[in-house]
Amino acid sequence: MSALSIAAAGMTAATARFERNATNITRAASGTPEGQGVDLAAEMVDMLATQRQFEMLAAVVRRAGEMSKTGIDILA
Repeated sequence: MSALSIAAAGMTAATARFERNATNITRAASGTPEGQGVDLAAEMVDMLATQRQFEMLAAVVRRAGEMSKTGIDILA
């Protein structure tokens, strides 16, 4: 597996996790029964960690692209 495919899979997982957190926060804030027991602080901390993870994975994608370009330039 390449770094690019691993990073892309991680970004997909991070997006799903972020959306889950957002849904939980929305349910808790609106007072729906599904939102009872949601720890808002934990959800926000998890969102921040997920955002940071996504940023790091995006950096991996950028670096993989730069490395590919460098490899192509060397071969050209």
